[in-house]
Amino acid sequence: MTRKVDWTKIHDKSTEALEDELNIIRTVIIHHDPRYLIPELTLFCYLFLNKRVVEPGYLEYLYGLIISEGRQKEYKGRFSWAAIEGVMLSLESFFENWMYSNLSRKVKDLKDQREKEKQFLAASLSTDYVLNGGETNYELLKSQVINVFQSSRKWMKKNEGFTITQVFHIIEAITGLYEQRLSAIKEDIMIASQDLMDRQYRLMAGKASASEEERESQRLYKENRKELLARYVSNRYEQVKKDILLITEEDLMGYEPNLDKKALHHFIQRFSSSIDKPHPDFKYPTDDNPFRERPIVSFGDTFIVPSILSLVWAVQKEIESDILMDEEYRETYTEKKGRFLEDEVNQVFKKILPGCQVYSPVHYYIEENGEKKRCELDHLIMYDSNLFLVESKSGRFTKTARRGAFLSFQSSIADNIEKAFVQARRARKYINDNERPIFKNKSGKKILTLDNKEKYFNLFLLNITLDNFGQAATNLHKLRDIGVYRYKEYPWSVHLNDLKKIAEFIEFPSQFLHYVHRRLKVSNRLDIKSVIRSSRELDLFYNYLVQNLYFDDITSNDLIILESGGETLLNHYLSRQGHKEKPRQAISAGMKAIIRRLEQSRQFGHSYIIMQLLELNANARKHMERTIDAVLDTSRKNKGKITEAVMKMEEADLGVSIIACEAPSLNHENWLARCYMRMYEHQTSSWLGLINYTDKATGEKVDAVLMIARK
Repeated sequence: MTRKVDWTKIHDKSTEALEDELNIIRTVIIHHDPRYLIPELTLFCYLFLNKRVVEPGYLEYLYGLIISEGRQKEYKGRFSWAAIEGVMLSLESFFENWMYSNLSRKVKDLKDQREKEKQFLAASLSTDYVLNGGETNYELLKSQVINVFQSSRKWMKKNEGFTITQVFHIIEAITGLYEQRLSAIKEDIMIASQDLMDRQYRLMAGKASASEEERESQRLYKENRKELLARYVSNRYEQVKKDILLITEEDLMGYEPNLDKKALHHFIQRFSSSIDKPHPDFKYPTDDNPFRERPIVSFGDTFIVPSILSLVWAVQKEIESDILMDEEYRETYTEKKGRFLEDEVNQVFKKILPGCQVYSPVHYYIEENGEKKRCELDHLIMYDSNLFLVESKSGRFTKTARRGAFLSFQSSIADNIEKAFVQARRARKYINDNERPIFKNKSGKKILTLDNKEKYFNLFLLNITLDNFGQAATNLHKLRDIGVYRYKEYPWSVHLNDLKKIAEFIEFPSQFLHYVHRRLKVSNRLDIKSVIRSSRELDLFYNYLVQNLYFDDITSNDLIILESGGETLLNHYLSRQGHKEKPRQAISAGMKAIIRRLEQSRQFGHSYIIMQLLELNANARKHMERTIDAVLDTSRKNKGKITEAVMKMEEADLGVSIIACEAPSLNHENWLARCYMRMYEHQTSSWLGLINYTDKATGEKVDAVLMIARK
């Protein structure tokens, strides 16, 4: 029996709790001078907080609250280590209750299930908007921002007073100066703390009698020196100067003399918030946050940058907003941005699938309502027996859509995902409906004719977006239920940076093909009642590495929510934060050797065979390897005789024959004929032959693979 959720009770309880925590936080804020509070909080965060522990969105909200209060008439004193830790605890509790309050507020009075689903989505989107300001991999973020705005440098210089190259010159000067100062204070705190701890231990050790506190310190010194040192660090931190991250434009020019002084001044002015300008309307996380839009906090001639990532996110969003306000330049910028994305997609596919043929863009003609119509596809990519029909969409996932405004969200999905599917599907229909599909370039020159289209085993529909659509892209099957997406088929819609990250973990091209196959299968479970949900593409990819993204045998009316730690782990590896061993799919050395041989053979259809091998579960793979070992062992004992084992892999449309013989007994033609015979006997569309023998004609030792793949 399903227990009914009392959303009103949840709302009342969580709202009361979040208001209590908010009052605690605001009380601390109004009792401390922001001229000291912000520098001390920033120093603490840079020294002791890791973004794995505290979400960036938490801190953006906290700084927004401080700025929104402005200056007060009286203050009670300086900030302490204990006060900071107390605020952090209240902040975490506030957000936990805010998420429940935000959701329950939207659904507590609703009866209609479809409307409830809409509001569930709205609440989830707004939470994601608050907690995830943008790409967290700095190098990927920097590369994308520079490349998007580089072609607009003249516009930026004229209208902003700086170029995007100058922006990152400034940001990296701030980063360098901060690292220099933080390194010095870290060294001071650690050396002073270690020295004091050692001296006090020696003093206590020489005393005839010791207090209980002293005995506890002696015990920790011997058994858990790290914990004891942390106490000394907190005490030493209270004594150091806290305003070392407050800097001036002159400080930056002194650190990096090659900065453009005028560009620096314009940049600081453009992205600065002042504590002298309160924002009384900012209270809750989804309100317009002054810090998010201008994350440099100014105090007259001095300023501080609490978060470098927040600053780059603001640059990315605010500069684009400025450009889109310019009616004369808007269209030019949008076209350049689209071309950038198309070029990036082409390069990523060439990296993942070496030797693939990329046609971008392609044009073709169809008959529509009795008239000839010219259509375009952004990318047609061919690799082995696979065709990718890809659309690139550089449109925005707007702020209102990310906050959960339904009509705005519906429009963003229609423009950036649904339209992409329609275009890719139209290209697929053109291929299927025509005996010799012809594709031309922009000027009308024929560049590709698919003469033997039936030989392609897989035809994948993909949509690559420049903005990250997060859970909207990973849960397209749920959007149709609430009237956002109209079709009963879903492309793989993936953010460009996620695709680039996936490329870093792919070991061989056919593995990527298999992931695309599995990923599309997860989205297109149309006749199956169970639902698989994930809010992050990299969580899905991590599940693939761990368990093949395999849910085929789950058909009951279940909701499967994937764990959310995969993205964090993969991102931490890419940013080299403590993960030395690269996450990989568990594929045995024996199976990898077979796959490598197939990849190296480059025989047409080899990727299809590899995909079938990757479909096998762990037991089937082990059985196959044990059989190979058994055949080779028997062959060594039975010299002169052919030893053969045949397997039909039930999990895949694949048969495997393993042949070994020490004496000259076979040649390639015999071997090929045997494989064809076995394939027809077992009624499979693909066959893998593994052979270890001495060629009868040449006497040459042969250790090879042979494959037959037919659609």
